[in-house]
Amino acid sequence: MTYLYTISYDEKKDDFYGIVDCQTEGGYFSLFTIDDTKEMIELIKTNVMKHIDDIEGLRTFLIAQEFLNEEDTIKLFPKTMF
Repeated sequence: MTYLYTISYDEKKDDFYGIVDCQTEGGYFSLFTIDDTKEMIELIKTNVMKHIDDIEGLRTFLIAQEFLNEEDTIKLFPKTMF
């Protein structure tokens, strides 16, 4: 299955949000969220991700956490910056 990783960042407020989701025949499915800047910083500090759009690091993490299967992919949706 192919998932989209969508990120939104407001530089003025230093507010980050990321979501991994997909559209299925049954509707919209949200797999994983990064709810704020603090959570993203923690993912980077712990080397889960190298930067906010590191989809390979995120994919490896989600496979290890059993959110994704090995054959699943993640594509980066264009960034939304404020």
